Amino acid sequence: MSKKYFRLLTAVLFILIFFISMQKVEALSPKNKNLSEILDDFFKKREKYSLFSGSVLVAKDNAVLLCSGYGYSNRKQKIKNTPETKYLIASVSKQFTACAIMQLYEKNKLDIDDFIGKYNFNFPYSDKITIRHLLTHTSGYPRNYYIKNHIIPDFSSFIDSTAEKADFELLFMPGTSFNYSNFGYQILARIIELVSGETFQNYMKNHIFGILEMKDSGTNYDALNDQRTAYGYNLTFDDNMPLQQEIFFSSGSGSIVTNILDLYKWDQALYDNKILSENSKKTMFAPYLNNYGFGWNIHKQRFKNNKITIQTHGGNFNRPNGGFTSQILRVPEYKITIIILCNIIDYNEISQWKNDILKKILKFKKNRKLSLIEQ
Repeated sequence: MSKKYFRLLTAVLFILIFFISMQKVEALSPKNKNLSEILDDFFKKREKYSLFSGSVLVAKDNAVLLCSGYGYSNRKQKIKNTPETKYLIASVSKQFTACAIMQLYEKNKLDIDDFIGKYNFNFPYSDKITIRHLLTHTSGYPRNYYIKNHIIPDFSSFIDSTAEKADFELLFMPGTSFNYSNFGYQILARIIELVSGETFQNYMKNHIFGILEMKDSGTNYDALNDQRTAYGYNLTFDDNMPLQQEIFFSSGSGSIVTNILDLYKWDQALYDNKILSENSKKTMFAPYLNNYGFGWNIHKQRFKNNKITIQTHGGNFNRPNGGFTSQILRVPEYKITIIILCNIIDYNEISQWKNDILKKILKFKKNRKLSLIEQ
C-alpha cells in the first residue's frame, strides 16, 4: 500500500469517526431528547444532589410522559421510591373533601349555603358561616385551632368536643375576605360524617376511592401500615419522621395517603361524570376570593394568543425532623397533569418545579417526539 493511499484512507477513516462521534453527541444533546427524557433528567439532577426524593407523574393528552420514583422511601433500609410508593399528601386532600360535599349536595342531603349551625355545631358564629364559606376559606375562622391538653379518642369526638369548648373571634365577617383554614376543612369532614352516616374514612373509601379503584389510597392510619408507604424526612438529616397521631385529627384538611398512580386516576375522573356531574365540577372549579374554588386554586395564564386554566393545589406536612410535600397541577385545555409527591420538606422549591415542568411541556415543539411511555 502506497503512502499516499494510506494517508487518504486514514483521512477518510478519521472523517468517518469524527462524523459518527458528532452524531452521537448530537443525539445526546437536549434539543434532540424527547420530552420524557428531558423531564426525567430534570428530577435525576436534583436527586443526584439530594435535593429531591419522591415520585412524579406527568401526562399530556392521555400520554404519560413521566412516571418514576427518585431517592429513598426508607433511607435506613435503602428502599427506593417508585410510582407505587405512598405518601401523605397533606392539603392536596382538601379537593377530596370538597368532592364529597358536592356528592352529598347532588343527593340533596345538604346545601352548600346551609349555615353550619344546622348540624348542631356550637362553634362561634355557626349561625353566620355556611358550608360554602368553609370550602372557599372565607369563613373568618383561624388557620388551625386546637384546645391545649385536649385528648380525645377519635376524630368525631375531637370535632364535637372542640365545638363545645371553642372560644375565638372571627378574623373578618364571613364572605368578606380570605384566610386559609385547615380547621374549616376539618369541620367539613365532620359534616360529611353527620350527613352520610359514615365515618370520613369509610365515606372516602366507599364513594371515591372504591369507585375509582384507587386501591392504594386511604385516610389516616388505614393506609399507613404498609412497606410501600414512605417515611418523611428533611433535606439534611437521615432521621425519619414517624407518622404521628396528629395526622388522624387532620381528617378533611390533610390526612389522605396515596400514590401518583391513584392520583392520576382521580385526575382523569375529573374529565367525566363518574364521581361528579358537570354542574358540580363547574361549581367546584369556580374561583372565589384569592382565586380559590372548592379545594383548588384556579387562575388563568396566557399562553401564545389564548388563556389557559391552571387548576392546582399543594400540600405540606412539616415537622422539625421531617415531613412531606405534594403538588398537583392540571391544565384542562391540554389535558396536562403534573403530580409531584415528595417525602422531604421543601414546599416552595417543589411548587416552583411544578411551574418549571409546565413551561417545558408548553414550549416543547410538536414535531419532536413527545413520549416514551404510552398508556
